[in-house]
Amino acid sequence: MKLIFMGTPEFALPTLDSIHRNHDLKAIITQPDKPKGRRLHLSVSAVKEFALKNNIRLIQPKTIKNNIELQKIVEEIRPDVIVVAAYGRILPMWLLRLPTYGCLNLHASLLPEYRGAAPIQRAIMDGRKKTGVSTMKMAPDLDAGDVYLQSAVDITKTDNCETLTKRLAIAGAVLVLDTLKGISEQNISATPQDDEKATYASKVSKAEMRIDWENDATNISYLIRALSPRPGAYTLINNKMIKILKAELRPNDTHPPKTIISLKNEFIIAAKDGALSLQIVKPEGKAEMSGADYGRGSRLTIGEMI
Repeated sequence: MKLIFMGTPEFALPTLDSIHRNHDLKAIITQPDKPKGRRLHLSVSAVKEFALKNNIRLIQPKTIKNNIELQKIVEEIRPDVIVVAAYGRILPMWLLRLPTYGCLNLHASLLPEYRGAAPIQRAIMDGRKKTGVSTMKMAPDLDAGDVYLQSAVDITKTDNCETLTKRLAIAGAVLVLDTLKGISEQNISATPQDDEKATYASKVSKAEMRIDWENDATNISYLIRALSPRPGAYTLINNKMIKILKAELRPNDTHPPKTIISLKNEFIIAAKDGALSLQIVKPEGKAEMSGADYGRGSRLTIGEMI
């Protein structure tokens, strides 16, 4: 099939690679380079790097909605399908209507659950044991299109956002190929979503990233895993931010929340109904280190409240 691909982050790469190998990929559309880091150097997306490496036509529009030049390019290509995986913007109606078989979106949840920008993070934050990927025919409303296929993926006790994203990306690539095969052979149909069962995965706010030690220890562990390795759940110690990238649950039925229980072999902080042993941390302005090393090098004391 003749395709255009739209995507931006690493999550999109397995799908992009699969359709490049198995279909007639005419162009790749990705978001413009963005300033990153303290010096604001322009950062190239993973999808752009793939396009340049494989000599595929690359398009980086600043806007899409009223982009006449982009519309002419897509009309000239006349794609059978536009495949979208984590592009990062809502597509206008003119683009949804142009491909022969519409726009096919890969979404990292079992729709109608977790529509929106952060389905992977929210599934981990909620303590879910299973999530998945869905392919759908895109509609004007956010992630509300009819669903073609779905594939469930387990969330393990050690999964963080990075590890789960990688597995979902691989599962998604397989699902997209299966969906395209069905569309090509005209033996697949899409099922409308039950809007009454829809839930929404909004982008995680800065306020949500801060750990509330009055919260249940298990819920805090979910938050840490959901935001690891980036952007990182954090706490303040001596008015300085410390990101916690990995932690393990520990028992606690005597110390009140926020109490430092251990510093020597483990850096353990009490929470509600348990405690957390900080395994990997990133203090403000410093590199990642073990929680134990941080604890030993700090001027904190056992019994102190953070």
